[in-house]
Amino acid sequence: MEMGLEKGLDQGAHKNSIFNLLKTKVRFPDWPVEELADFTGLPQGTVQEVLDIIANSGQSKLLGYMQEELLADIPLSAEEEEKLQELAEKLLTGTGR
Repeated sequence: MEMGLEKGLDQGAHKNSIFNLLKTKVRFPDWPVEELADFTGLPQGTVQEVLDIIANSGQSKLLGYMQEELLADIPLSAEEEEKLQELAEKLLTGTGR
């Protein structure tokens, strides 16, 4: 039971870090990879992958990467799914600053 609780907490923390990365990138679009990684606690490689997808791909690729790679085993509520789509759109259109 304790391991399940720890896994749930780890998943929640990871999910929060991913959402914080997206929200921070919307608000501070010029922050470098190192600063985003430090602020969110995510590895620089992960942050760089997300930034590369934002720079070179569309919303469906970004959402797919988020859902299939970064949040694969983490359940999202309907509200979180909606927020993820909203953030992806803002990142790719440059709005929301």
